[in-house]
Amino acid sequence: MIRTVCLMAAISITAAAAQERYATYQNDRLGYSIRYPAPLLKPVGGSTDGQAFAAVSGDAGFRVFAAPLAGVSRQA
Repeated sequence: MIRTVCLMAAISITAAAAQERYATYQNDRLGYSIRYPAPLLKPVGGSTDGQAFAAVSGDAGFRVFAAPLAGVSRQA
């Protein structure tokens, strides 16, 4: 019983720490969001369709974007 409680506490602490390391980019206009590792990436310019990210140190980066499909409306 004590081992189970200790394991559950360790998992909770690890999950909470992982939550703090990630940030969320949300695009309300197009209805999507992503989570990215905030200590490693920073947002650098965006548009109504998406967001660019660059490495805090180094040359890595990525972009996330979306476009509505012609004739298809977004469902909530």
